[in-house]
Amino acid sequence: MRRQVAGKRFSILGGARSGVAAAGLLKSAGAEVFLSEKAEAARLGSLPEELARMGVPAEFGGHTARAAEADVLVLSPGVPSTVPLVKEAVARGMHVVSELEVASWFCPGPIVAITGTNGKTTTTALTGRIFQDANVRSVVAGNIGTAFSQVVA
Repeated sequence: MRRQVAGKRFSILGGARSGVAAAGLLKSAGAEVFLSEKAEAARLGSLPEELARMGVPAEFGGHTARAAEADVLVLSPGVPSTVPLVKEAVARGMHVVSELEVASWFCPGPIVAITGTNGKTTTTALTGRIFQDANVRSVVAGNIGTAFSQVVA
């Protein structure tokens, strides 16, 4: 079910593939989006320019208080919930979600999600192959190459 995001403020922590895909997805749905990345801009290649083209303001080199000025805090898969900004947001009662949850709001079909400690990539690839062999229309996405937010966009 597609959530109403238009006009809401989202801050995304993490500017890798999933963070950028979530930023684009939310922006295209009318949300106000801000991206915060702990790495310095000089180490990120074309990421700053890509975000600028999308019209997404961003900060690099650490997470400042600006990232907490949102209705929802979105965590890229590589961002641990132990980051001080995340802990502060949770303590303040801010809504904190993962990039996968955001993408699920826009996914029109059923989702098969695979979690665990070991073997997720192998199990995900095998599940995708089973669907393919059974001629079930499906897409393998997530932290296995293609961001889920990119697929549903």
